[in-house]
Amino acid sequence: DIIMNLLSSLHTVDVENAPQNGKLPPLPRASENNGAMEILVSERERMLLLKISELQARMNSLTDELTAEKLKHMQ
Repeated sequence: DIIMNLLSSLHTVDVENAPQNGKLPPLPRASENNGAMEILVSERERMLLLKISELQARMNSLTDELTAEKLKHMQ
């Protein structure tokens, strides 16, 4: 039950933090200017790296919570 609650809270945070349409900006089309394409790809990469960092931080937090709950139940 504890694990399911933690997973549920993780999903809720994902929904709240998602962009309005739920998607990252699309990659630019090949016909666009090379400079503009590089800027858009760079921005998308930055957004993805930020999202990865946020997910890693949440996973660390949830792992700590899970470990604490396991220790409580072992006593």
